[in-house]
Amino acid sequence: MKLTAAVHDVTEPGGGRLSAVSTEQHAADFATVIIKGFKLPPSAFEWFRSLARQERSSCYAGYHGAAPCAAAAMFIGDHSAWLGIDATLAGYRGQGLQIVLIASRYYDLSQRGVCMVMAETGYQVWRRIASVRASDYQRAGLEVRNHSANLGRNPVCRGQQNRSS
Repeated sequence: MKLTAAVHDVTEPGGGRLSAVSTEQHAADFATVIIKGFKLPPSAFEWFRSLARQERSSCYAGYHGAAPCAAAAMFIGDHSAWLGIDATLAGYRGQGLQIVLIASRYYDLSQRGVCMVMAETGYQVWRRIASVRASDYQRAGLEVRNHSANLGRNPVCRGQQNRSS
């Protein structure tokens, strides 16, 4: 699902402990949340940790106390940006952390003169409902533009073997 919005009249967000990734510890926290949130192999850790050092990327980590529990990133072009790689660890979902991360990225983009923002998130076709992240983006003011094909296994089919022999 692709969502877009114009960047204008954005106020600085409040709430939640959030850090733009600027230190090696924040980069490690960001990577840890992404790896755990998406259940990726540990071998992907260095790739996500190094993402924060890329010239046109900005990464964010959200905390509950000292514990990293949410993360998000964005890629910034000349006049537009892409928001993505959003994750919140299971025990911290439903507390509005992604809304704060979306608002923070949106605000940072407004300060950089970016005019358009786009986000892409999954759409669970087999249930015909949008993912929680899509509704977070919509609450933040982005509008659904189109639904793109996302490939994945229907969870109803898990455990079934291919019987085409």
